[in-house]
Amino acid sequence: MDTIRTRWQKSSYCAQGDSCLHVAASPDHHVRLTESSDPSGAILTLTPAAFENLIAALKSHTTPTSVTIAPAHDHDAALRIHHPHAPTPTTITTTPRKWHAFALGARAGEFDHLLARHPSQSGSTTDPGPSPTPTPSRDPRCLRQPTP
Repeated sequence: MDTIRTRWQKSSYCAQGDSCLHVAASPDHHVRLTESSDPSGAILTLTPAAFENLIAALKSHTTPTSVTIAPAHDHDAALRIHHPHAPTPTTITTTPRKWHAFALGARAGEFDHLLARHPSQSGSTTDPGPSPTPTPSRDPRCLRQPTP
């Protein structure tokens, strides 16, 4: 990873000074996703098509097909996010509140500039991958509250 050139961005919906999900473009046109408070320092790398699918799903309140978002079994109120088709399995852990802030930022278009890096927007015929799967009007993963 080229940490000198990596410019991480978080959603404006994330509280000032809070740890949050951060995204960054990589020199190889992939998009990196990390949780700043994840003690493992894991960085999930998504292809342009997978990131496009994730943002489209968040904007349309549907379930993304490019990443898996599941409750963590070893932390209360934690979510684990991973790309099931990545060559190197990486999982980042976050909270529903931080995921919700990221989703709000995606819906507001805060990460759309990363979509412009997608090769298909420069004339390539790259397959963007599967479309988001429709779900009820609100994605419960963005609104999930801790259960006692």
